[in-house]
Amino acid sequence: MKRALIKLLPTLFFSLTAFNTGFANSFTDSIGKAFDDDLLSLSLRYRYETVDDDAKTRDATASTLKTSLTIAPKGDNWSFLAQIDNVSRIGNDRFNDTRNGETTYPKVVDPDGTDINQFFVSYTGFKDTTLAAGRQRITRANQRFIGGIIWRQNEQTYDAASVSYDNDKLDLYYSYISNVERLYGPDSGTPLDNLDSETHLLDALYTISPTLKIFGYGYFMDFESDAPTLSNQTIGLRVTGKAGSEDGVNVDYQVEFASQEDHGDNPIDYDANYYLLDATLNVSDFGFRAGYEVLEGDDDAGEAFRTPLATLHKFQGWADKFLTTPDAGIEDAYIGATAKFLGGKFSLTYHDFSAETGSADWGDEIDISMLWKIGKQYSVLLKAAEFDADSEGGMTDATKVWVQLQASW
Repeated sequence: MKRALIKLLPTLFFSLTAFNTGFANSFTDSIGKAFDDDLLSLSLRYRYETVDDDAKTRDATASTLKTSLTIAPKGDNWSFLAQIDNVSRIGNDRFNDTRNGETTYPKVVDPDGTDINQFFVSYTGFKDTTLAAGRQRITRANQRFIGGIIWRQNEQTYDAASVSYDNDKLDLYYSYISNVERLYGPDSGTPLDNLDSETHLLDALYTISPTLKIFGYGYFMDFESDAPTLSNQTIGLRVTGKAGSEDGVNVDYQVEFASQEDHGDNPIDYDANYYLLDATLNVSDFGFRAGYEVLEGDDDAGEAFRTPLATLHKFQGWADKFLTTPDAGIEDAYIGATAKFLGGKFSLTYHDFSAETGSADWGDEIDISMLWKIGKQYSVLLKAAEFDADSEGGMTDATKVWVQLQASW
């Protein structure tokens, strides 16, 4: 009798609701207001990706959908944010997501599953200061060292406690990270879905003028027994600015240097440097970019400059051939152009990759994309990358193509 009653409860509830039009309208209005007030937000991102890599005998085809639901209630000084992500495979899994065992295909690191992407509380009761604790998104500067890898369907987030101070001239930031929720989750496996960590991030941004900023940082990463060879300390200085007139012609520039050495439980004694020179000439609706980025290497294995928490897809080509710095390091000389075209934004970049130590050439790459934003809620992205490996560099040719549709409310 009790079991029968329990089975009838859902039917009874929905029957009553169907007859109660006022309740239904009120509920709909409440949900709509929650979205309007940014209490609730929902995003959908569908992506179709193909990979042709000569390292594998079969081509990969991935069709995935990311659904993200966020609730973010706010008080006078307190706020809370909880975000749940689901990645679902649509169709066959003819790709290696690092969890499905399809190792004869190239990797497309979008494993399916549901996880808590963010879950943190923040407090703003002190002047110009924000305190946050819990699982949170952390991105610093241009994400070359600390990022979220939001390009992939499963974002990288951090279990951390952080404090930031922001005023007109000076921004200060500190974070202690106890765990890194990596993009390989939510299921366990290899590569690791989580990294236990004793990591300290410190940085400061000083605004000299609206056209000149200096960013200094010290990042001390210790991944203990999970991945000790990734542990490092990196100290650097970054300068960004703008020069030129206000009549549509100006130059944006970046100059950066960082020094890195082993830290914590890393068994390898090493040191390496990082350099960046980058400039973009903006002329009306066009941009012309040139840059030179170096991650030093060494003759000995494991002694190259490393960036284990970076948003790596943003750098050194979209084909993702250099997610791990080669032991000989890498020099990336690149040129590119952007333009407003057909109602969207067009981008084209050419990279030439070579070893920093020794004389090896890794290859070159062309990246091309077209992005259309439709209002504030929708976007369409077409994107491709082609890496042409040098015959003596020990790498393989690869071509990747993406079609992406996104909606958010």
